[in-house]
Amino acid sequence: MQMRRVGVARARLSRRDFLRSGLSALAAPALLRFGSAPESGANSIPGARLAARPGSPTETPILGLSKLGLGGNRDGILYVPQTYSASRAAPLFVALHGAGGDGASWASYFARAEARGMVFLAPDSRSSTWDAVTGSFGSDVEFLDRTLQHTFARCRINPVQVALAGFSDGASYALSLGISNGDLFTHLVAYSPGFVESAERFGRPSIYVSHGAGDSVLPVTQSRDNIVPGLRRAGYEVTYLEFDGGHGVPAEISEGALDWFLGVGEQVQDNRVPTRPWRPSSRRHPLRPGQLLLGRATAPSPSISEHFLSTRASAANRSPYYRVSRQ
Repeated sequence: MQMRRVGVARARLSRRDFLRSGLSALAAPALLRFGSAPESGANSIPGARLAARPGSPTETPILGLSKLGLGGNRDGILYVPQTYSASRAAPLFVALHGAGGDGASWASYFARAEARGMVFLAPDSRSSTWDAVTGSFGSDVEFLDRTLQHTFARCRINPVQVALAGFSDGASYALSLGISNGDLFTHLVAYSPGFVESAERFGRPSIYVSHGAGDSVLPVTQSRDNIVPGLRRAGYEVTYLEFDGGHGVPAEISEGALDWFLGVGEQVQDNRVPTRPWRPSSRRHPLRPGQLLLGRATAPSPSISEHFLSTRASAANRSPYYRVSRQ
């Protein structure tokens, strides 16, 4: 099967971009910049701020899947579950694709949104990847703000259940932009991120990070040794899940992240951390921070293009240990 490598920008990188993309893990032990002055050429914090906020809808949404109709060839997708009612505020999950992708990369999440009564928004970046990955905050922030305004005008959203998520480049962008807008986003989900950069912090969102131990695109050490410890030192509560696999998002990770976001299942010390993010057998396996779970990995869903970095067979034949960490 021919595989298409999607998820990390392939443009020519300057030294600054090289450091920030996560490709210099051995040369740069610290990639987190919280509260430090932006580097030359980077925008100040106003460029990273979003103005859209949940409120009273003024328009009737299209139920199911619809195009946003805001960005021409690079647009995005909104999924509103069939069970949506303006009389009840719904959670919102915003998902940012990896480099070379688009909102349709998250097709497997449409059914998940339907099953959970969750509004799902997946915008397209203005270029092949998100602006701050190769430069500074700018046009992508402006467009994301428009997509949120579009969504809030049509859907009644619960202001305490608004998540910003992403994969690869999208994960780095979700963390960086989410920290600067923690007064809007209550939860941040980062699947295999490469860096975090935020000039200023607002709010204190809960954070969920996952990374494949065998990731050859963005090494797991970026999350394990740099991103997660840095976020925790900055005072954020971070749930970190490391799985056996490469640069992708196994179905169990997606399910676990959504359960964590929505507070589904057993809780760990009154925190919204799923105790059963994987289901390797019919037996229940409650997880606790620091524990290991031995199970068999399932093949990643083919609906997200970023998963196509290893064969389904090799993914299915692994016998991984999964580690859950929460602080």
